[in-house]
Amino acid sequence: MRFFKENSESIIKLFINQIGIAIFSMFMILAAYAISDKGGNAAVISIFISIFSILFYFVLIYNVAWEIGAKDKIRIDAGRMDKNKSKGILLGIYSNIPNFVIIGLAIILFSIYMIAGGEWLKSIFAVLNFVFRFFVSMYLGLIQGITGSIANENTAYLVQSILFFAFSMLSAVVIHISYILGLKDFRFFPNTKSAK
Repeated sequence: MRFFKENSESIIKLFINQIGIAIFSMFMILAAYAISDKGGNAAVISIFISIFSILFYFVLIYNVAWEIGAKDKIRIDAGRMDKNKSKGILLGIYSNIPNFVIIGLAIILFSIYMIAGGEWLKSIFAVLNFVFRFFVSMYLGLIQGITGSIANENTAYLVQSILFFAFSMLSAVVIHISYILGLKDFRFFPNTKSAK
């Protein structure tokens, strides 16, 4: 809890970026399906929208985490802060806690439903599924494209849920790598401003 208190502003900023991209991609995917009524191919368009949204999201969280790392580097160099190499991954995990909890619970409940039955488990999964698909909708088109060939509906839902969880873990890794790069003051695109 101490880590969350000390870094709550950064964690909330990362989570807000996720929500912003999720809303953006949801509207774009809904627009693709609206266009498909007029002859467009919604599945292919939604995959491209999803890939664009994922890349855009990763660039956003890269910038936020890199900036946090760069600010920490200044504090570390000045001796006002100790170096914490695990801070990046902790920022990634904490900013994805809602995803991990909701998707993880959904996977567990749906796995139990597939093994033992119980329609109430499937009903709870349906609610959780609706919630997490909104929170991580930038992955939706790509995941549906990956699992489109799975014939069994229950298996498809389970695999999709696992992939949503995996993509959330990937975003935590992107945050960690970005933080480390900021800590090392490494830029993919060097600053082109001339020194005065």
